[in-house]
Amino acid sequence: YQRRVRDTEMSATTAATTTPTITVTPTTPTITPKQLNNEPLKSSPILPFTTTPIQPQAQQSTINNSNNNSNSNPIFNSNATLRTLTQQRILEMLQSVNCQNQWKILILDQVTEKFLKSACVMTEIMDEGITMAELIETKREKIPSLEAIYFLQPNSESINKLLEDFADRTKPQYAAIYLFFSSKLDDELFASLKTPNVALRLKALKELNLEYLVWESQIFHFGFLNNFTRLYGSNVTTESLHREANIIAEKLITALITVLMSLPNKTKIQLRFASEKPVASAIANALQSNIDKLQQTEFLDSISKMGITTDENEPEILQLLIIDRSMDVVAPILHEFTYQAMICDLLKINTDPFLPKLEDSQQKDLEFFENDYLWNQLRHKHIAETSTYVVDQFNDFLKSNNKVLKVSEVNSISQMGEVMKSLPQFQEMKAKFSLHLELTNRCSQRFQQCEIEPIATIEQDLANESSDSDQNLRKMIAIILASGVNNEIKLRLLLIAVICLQGSMKYSEITNLISKANFNSKEINAIENLKYLNICLDKNSQIKTKRLLAAKRLKRRTNDENVYELSRYVPLIKDIISMLIEGTLSIEDYPFAKQNQQSETLTITNTRRKGLKSLKTMTRRKPQSTWAAKLNNNNNDESKNNVKGTVMIYVAGGICLSETRSLFEIIKQYNFRVILGGDTVWVPQNFISNLSKLN
Repeated sequence: YQRRVRDTEMSATTAATTTPTITVTPTTPTITPKQLNNEPLKSSPILPFTTTPIQPQAQQSTINNSNNNSNSNPIFNSNATLRTLTQQRILEMLQSVNCQNQWKILILDQVTEKFLKSACVMTEIMDEGITMAELIETKREKIPSLEAIYFLQPNSESINKLLEDFADRTKPQYAAIYLFFSSKLDDELFASLKTPNVALRLKALKELNLEYLVWESQIFHFGFLNNFTRLYGSNVTTESLHREANIIAEKLITALITVLMSLPNKTKIQLRFASEKPVASAIANALQSNIDKLQQTEFLDSISKMGITTDENEPEILQLLIIDRSMDVVAPILHEFTYQAMICDLLKINTDPFLPKLEDSQQKDLEFFENDYLWNQLRHKHIAETSTYVVDQFNDFLKSNNKVLKVSEVNSISQMGEVMKSLPQFQEMKAKFSLHLELTNRCSQRFQQCEIEPIATIEQDLANESSDSDQNLRKMIAIILASGVNNEIKLRLLLIAVICLQGSMKYSEITNLISKANFNSKEINAIENLKYLNICLDKNSQIKTKRLLAAKRLKRRTNDENVYELSRYVPLIKDIISMLIEGTLSIEDYPFAKQNQQSETLTITNTRRKGLKSLKTMTRRKPQSTWAAKLNNNNNDESKNNVKGTVMIYVAGGICLSETRSLFEIIKQYNFRVILGGDTVWVPQNFISNLSKLN
């Protein structure tokens, strides 16, 4: 599946001069500005790379044989995060180009730009000898004295732009071409590269297999939104579902390849899926087919030569689970009160530059979020803890600079604001504290203005079935009929009620509420389209199983402590991951994609990991539903201790912010490396908008 560097077998008759094939050898260039040609460079502006929080790494040694020490490069460190692994793959692509001139140009398309920006910052790219990065779609100045690295998606648009760059043989765009594709290049597109001008200057051609966006340290997504209708919409057929499943599987395999590079040379992939979900089943079948193809190629052998050595009799287990959005439709709709979730939901600010902007987005306020230490500490904290944490961090800042500052401590947000006005010499730090101070205040004000508390209380009662359903229904109806509540809040509350009170409401009661709430056609569609996510809109005897499952989950969490009243609901995915790690996840409900995988051992102990237990024999611990803030987890720090195993979860139909927060709680609780992926990352408004388009 991962092809080796392809030999560019261009006919000698098509070019006046034959350029010998240059083997791509990994190297780390030393950047010396004096070595640039004397002619001035009139380049277009460098792409505004997002400054993403990457832990600083020492200079990496080139990996070119099987005798590398597992600790010599973090890409082969089983503790490394997905972001670090992806970053290393991109940097090694740049290092592999051995140019005559140590400065080179990087050309991207609009999609590969996002792949690169999600894992790397511009300073890291420049450290590899990149003097500028440009989009292939834009008009660029010809620089025939420098060689160029092209990192493109394998499609006709990008390749046609590449051919245009070298259409004039006497005036080429660049001196040479080092061509990397983000995924598999088909033979027809490969043949289109066999032109005399490209053959003359093409020095390397390789498929990198990197087709995903890193959203957080252990979270990825594909940036899909439109495929929601292709997975669950009214026009979905068996054929169209399999076609969409193949697309997802081909992208998912590239994330799997990245994870495999950090695991021992003997790794067994155990693929499981939600058996009652057609979407999850289709993706699992397509992915298993791709894994089988991958194992038949030499690619896994090449990973084994570079990876960590371990006891062949005790292979590492990589557990991969495919589930889908219809398993928990409530989580993306509920009000979530962590800092990042409130910024997205209540302030309508998009914190992900790779997702569509929300209405009235103020993304300009977030220019430095991703290199902001405070942001990475605050994003999964409950809003009740955020202001206290900001003040504590500010006091630490004051104490560390007490020789310069006259103030040693503040006791409140208002006092903190006054002190910051007198710190002109600390502009960057002042800007960060000021931003989070402002956003925290705006979240609290919006919470009060919209009177979210009574609404969120009813949402939690409905989602947790924590009290009498008739009483919850009456409270919900009272809010929907109230004149001072906006339609967005009414709609979310009614959606939650319909999902959680299945079997308790008649369809006529739902339509009656819809008419009295004065919903528009789009909002009505969102309610009606719940049926495409297996939500019954009328009384149905089949609901009993679902309600019993909910009661069982509630029993497991009855004694949970330190849970905020408005944050009692625990996303289903957290229970699923906990049971998967503990070895208690039902094989009947979540079978293996291949029958013989069931008989394989789940033991993950080996010579470099002492004292670890079998996944099946680990002591079962009750999942904690406390907030990430109480776990004191740094999402971007790699664990100082060896993790106990690797689990990879993919949610077809997208993941939501409460699930990303739950992921890091799981990682802290079990000391497992858990990687979560999805089609996209939902905020409530985007999810409901796409729900309305299913029919």
